[in-house]
Amino acid sequence: MRTKEVSTHIVPLWTDVQLAEFLQIAPQTIANRISQGRQMPPHVRVGGARRWIVEQVVDWLKSQQ
Repeated sequence: MRTKEVSTHIVPLWTDVQLAEFLQIAPQTIANRISQGRQMPPHVRVGGARRWIVEQVVDWLKSQQ
């Protein structure tokens, strides 16, 4: 039987509120933009909650300039 290797690298995650603070927008704006299909950084779901990988947020923001 093959065992799956698990990464021990910890990836910092933000909540919607933390992302909103970073982007200086209201948390509701995040939900609105997602529901409207507008551009936002990629996100992941953890236990049903939306989480934002900090490194991907920074990369996305740089690509918007």
